[in-house]
Amino acid sequence: MTSPQILPAGVVTSYHDSAKECLSWAAPEGRPVTPPKQRKYRQSTVHEPGKVFRHYGCADDPVPTGIFGAPSYSAPGESVAAFMKSYPDSEVARWKLDRSEDIYASSRREPLGTGYQRGHVIPPGMGTAKPFGMTYDAIAKDKAGQARAVVFPVDGVVEEEEAVRAMYLRSHAAYAPGEQRRRDYQWDKAGVDPATKRGSAQRPARRGGRG
Repeated sequence: MTSPQILPAGVVTSYHDSAKECLSWAAPEGRPVTPPKQRKYRQSTVHEPGKVFRHYGCADDPVPTGIFGAPSYSAPGESVAAFMKSYPDSEVARWKLDRSEDIYASSRREPLGTGYQRGHVIPPGMGTAKPFGMTYDAIAKDKAGQARAVVFPVDGVVEEEEAVRAMYLRSHAAYAPGEQRRRDYQWDKAGVDPATKRGSAQRPARRGGRG
C-alpha cells in the first residue's frame, strides 16, 4: 500500500488478493460453475452437444410428453403438381378463361403477346429508319486479328481539347497528377502578380520607425 495510514474501504480480510489472483483458479477446483438454480436461466451461445436450446423464459415450463401437435392427413390425389396445374388444357376452357380476363382494363389495353402502344410518335432520324451508332464490322476485324487492338488499343492516349479539359476541371476537379490547383483569380484587379508576390499582406509600420 502506498499510504498505510489510510484504511481501505470495505471489509478488511486477512487475504491480500490481487486482480490476477481473483481471476485465476487453482487446478483442483478450477473455475466455479453456475449454480443449477441460475444455470437454467442462462442463454449461452455455447450450446452443449445433444441439448435442446430453449428460451430462458421457458426454463420453468413443463415439457409436454408425447408427439407435439396433432397429426394431419391429406386426401388421396392432392399433389403439388395438381395444385400448380392451373392453366386449362382444352380450347373451350382457355376461351372461357380469356373471356373472364376481358373485364380487366389491363387485359384490354395490353393483351398477352403484344406490347402496349402508348401513341408516341418518334421523329425521323431517331433510329426508326437507321439504327443508332456506326457499323464496325467486328467479325471481319476479328478474322483479320484486329480484335486485340480494339480491346487494347496501341494508338496511345488521345489528347482532349483544352476547352473540354477546362470543363471537367470545373465540374469534376479532374486535375492531373501533380498538377497545381488554380482557381483563375483576377489578380490584375487587386494589383497583385502571383508570379512575384509571396506571403501575406504587409503590416503597417509602428510608431518609432519599427515595422
